[in-house]
Amino acid sequence: MEEELTSQLILHIPFTQSLRALALYLLPPPPSHPLRPTTLKIYINLTHCPGFEELEGMRPLMDINIASPPRVARTADGLRDVEEWGLKVQKMANVHSITLAFVCPSSLSLSCTAND
Repeated sequence: MEEELTSQLILHIPFTQSLRALALYLLPPPPSHPLRPTTLKIYINLTHCPGFEELEGMRPLMDINIASPPRVARTADGLRDVEEWGLKVQKMANVHSITLAFVCPSSLSLSCTAND
């Protein structure tokens, strides 16, 4: 049996009270780095951290292409600064939890073979 694996990461962040999310601040690898995620899928108000299979059947609230930053900012000492990704404010009101699903380029896919 051959199985295709992709590089993904799920972060589930519950909050103790509801909030309005205006922006997301990230510090991913630079755009030229092969491990930089290309897509960020945002889900809100999930009661638990979903698995990859569960997320496949769900529609994200936002699907953002993060392959390249909205702008390249530098700190005073020349280091790359965090990236600010604006969110759709009208959709991000009354948020009790946020789930971020990062998807890396398909070129990172691995092929595994299992013997049965």
